[in-house]
Amino acid sequence: CMTKFKNYIFNDIESLGVADCSLILGNVTETNNGYIYETDSVLTPNPSLYKYLKNNEDYSEFWKLMNLKNNNNEYFYKYYYDSLNLSEKIKQIFPDMVIDKVYIRGYNVFNMVSENGIYTVLVPDNNALKEYISRKILKYYSSIDQVPKDILTKLLTSHIINEFVSPYYLDNITNSTGDLVLDSPGNKISLDKSGITNMTITSNGIIYKTNKIIKSHYFESVYSEIFL
Repeated sequence: CMTKFKNYIFNDIESLGVADCSLILGNVTETNNGYIYETDSVLTPNPSLYKYLKNNEDYSEFWKLMNLKNNNNEYFYKYYYDSLNLSEKIKQIFPDMVIDKVYIRGYNVFNMVSENGIYTVLVPDNNALKEYISRKILKYYSSIDQVPKDILTKLLTSHIINEFVSPYYLDNITNSTGDLVLDSPGNKISLDKSGITNMTITSNGIIYKTNKIIKSHYFESVYSEIFL
């Protein structure tokens, strides 16, 4: 099972790596409940999905949509709320600091930005996302901030799966809008495996970089003209 998983992800098994480490493939120990791999360096904690998307320029267009504001300068999705219990705990931890309230950042739609769960995100690169928005959505609107929130929500959530999905199991997996994320015999509107150009494991999920959009039925059906 592990060998099958490895070969599916990597074309060249000699390049197999985890985080910033390379695996010393000659030193693998099989146990009754898993495998032990020797690496050439110490593994450090991976960033969260939130931090990785925020700090990776390749996904800056996707990040902009997540943090878009309306004409009233209000975030579409992002919000902050204060937690009385957390504030009191922080005050006890840092008694010498002057703390009024501690605010927690949240997103109305994207639970993946929290650490309370694990998610799979297929993020189109900047060129793919900009081209699709320009061709498919902005022909109806003068600018991106004029696009209704519901349309942007469907576009973004079509790239999110509310569970961890390894490459081997992407076939027949549906996203948050109920669409298959990979092409199948009866579904040729999304992307094939060659459209996945990179993979990153984060502390609360996995990110697949794609060179195409996951084309939701909201945008690729007779209904889409009415929806848009």
